[in-house]
Amino acid sequence: MPDNSEWNNTVLGTDGRYVSFVDAHYYPFFFYGSTGGSNPTDQQVLQSLFGVPALYREIRASLDAYDPGADVVVGETGVSNNETTTVCTPVGALFAAGDVLSWLAAGARNVDWWDMNNYGNTTASCTNPDYGMFTSSSPPAAETPYYGYLLASVLAQPHAVLAPISTSDSADVLAYESVLPGGRHAVAFINTNTSSAETVTFRPYAALFGTLRTWSYSAGNQNATNSSIITGTTSARSVSDGITLPAESMTILETR
Repeated sequence: MPDNSEWNNTVLGTDGRYVSFVDAHYYPFFFYGSTGGSNPTDQQVLQSLFGVPALYREIRASLDAYDPGADVVVGETGVSNNETTTVCTPVGALFAAGDVLSWLAAGARNVDWWDMNNYGNTTASCTNPDYGMFTSSSPPAAETPYYGYLLASVLAQPHAVLAPISTSDSADVLAYESVLPGGRHAVAFINTNTSSAETVTFRPYAALFGTLRTWSYSAGNQNATNSSIITGTTSARSVSDGITLPAESMTILETR
């Protein structure tokens, strides 16, 4: 933001001890309409999420200078501060899921999508630039960020402990692990490469074992509403030497 250092030095310098939290708004892009062409590509949209930890550290450093006890919430977020068609395409789901998990894993207390619905799409179909999780039809229909939040909710649960984990492909794959209430563990992978599948090895903080529940979502496996979250099971042994992630996809594994 313009003049942010002046704000920090003047306002936080004087009133920091009264501040219990700051509300960050995160829109990595400023384009209108569809991805591609002169606008960012789907892959650029997804890879913007790799910058979230550094942004959180920058916010945290400013707070630590004036009010170390203050929390960070992300009160507004989306692909762009303008209406885009990403809410109608798979990249919208994957960005929304990675957005939530990246900010929470970095240390934010909560993350809120902007917005619930508006008037870009007034029927049950999603074809026009919009911001929302739902169309403004009656009844409303889900847009793709809603499915991203469903995916993120497997890991982002009350009292869970969430953190990033590394993989053998740190340039393309975002990965997270959550210790869930009751001792279960879940790991999630987002392949930001929109043209190639990636096979990666990973080392979670807690070893996976037995039969795992799975959730998968990919741009290559969508129905007309882009809502295909596929559930199933696999064995921990089958992923011990690596996991193959389809292009532009998210895969979640959870111990049972």
